[in-house]
Amino acid sequence: MAVKLDVFLLTEILLPETIEEQRKMAILLDSTKKEILLLKKRANAYRRQKRGLMQKLLTGTWRLKTIYE
Repeated sequence: MAVKLDVFLLTEILLPETIEEQRKMAILLDSTKKEILLLKKRANAYRRQKRGLMQKLLTGTWRLKTIYE
């Protein structure tokens, strides 16, 4: 997605007026960053778990019971 220069130059950018407001924004961004990192770690753990489970199933180490057995 691209923004044309004339549109960009006409865009009003609001900045925090006080140091306290900047601190609050920094805290919010830091906590959001931490949450994203935790979610990425959880997703990677699930991927590793899935790989391990698939390995067990595909090598025949584990067998699934079906309704026909």
